[in-house]
Amino acid sequence: LSVDQLSNARLGLIEGVSEAVLKDVIDGLRAANPPVLTGREANQIMQGNQVQEDRVGQLVDVVCKKGDVASGYENHWQDGGTSHQINPQI
Repeated sequence: LSVDQLSNARLGLIEGVSEAVLKDVIDGLRAANPPVLTGREANQIMQGNQVQEDRVGQLVDVVCKKGDVASGYENHWQDGGTSHQINPQI
């Protein structure tokens, strides 16, 4: 996904991503080569927000700020060792 596509999908992701999927996505983004998220960023997302929807929104915002290269890891999000599909219809 491009940054624009990810931004447009933000609301759907916020409403549809469970905590388990969010953790898998964060782990995949940290394991990517090069990593999209640092450990500090991952901790801030998970520990800095008590509401699940806020966590997802912050993750989308962080990835969007990093640009199209980071948002292009969407394919990794889909098949990064999990069966989760988080690519909503745009």
